Amino acid sequence: MNLRQFAGCLVGKLGEVKGKKAFQKLVYFAQVLGIPLGKAYNMHYYGPYSQEVADEMNELINQGFLNNIPGSYSYFLSTATKDKLTIPKAYSAQFKELIEKFGSMSPRCLEIYATTHFIDFKFKNVNGVFDQHQIIDEIKKAKSPKFSDQEILKAYNDLEKWNLLYKKIKI
Repeated sequence: MNLRQFAGCLVGKLGEVKGKKAFQKLVYFAQVLGIPLGKAYNMHYYGPYSQEVADEMNELINQGFLNNIPGSYSYFLSTATKDKLTIPKAYSAQFKELIEKFGSMSPRCLEIYATTHFIDFKFKNVNGVFDQHQIIDEIKKAKSPKFSDQEILKAYNDLEKWNLLYKKIKI
């Protein structure tokens, strides 16, 4: 699936995406949920960031595929593209889950959830560190004082409840 098709389906379903930061995080979580968009992410001030996603989004804006209201950060589909795109059936369950869990979140909320997931994945998958306190301390270092301890813990607990955090496989 390419980013153009995904963006069209996402914005078509939500009506709008509230800024480039929100779009970045929704693409990030689409990949977490198993929608193969093939975008690499690195940690950035506002959480996981993909230069490739940023470049492709700018291209979609320049082509008139996505529009925004001047003075607004929200993006919506141009009238010419509204009814032409659908999610492939193979990814419809993941897309539905993305919309249900993350579709109504503010860009700020998406930032802490995506950062929490990114740091958790890095610590567990790359560093082999599974200590929850250590991981949460690292999230706090990255996001305090912008986010309270309660916001960080809520994001961590929600992601854990939704089975979106990396788990050590027991043999």
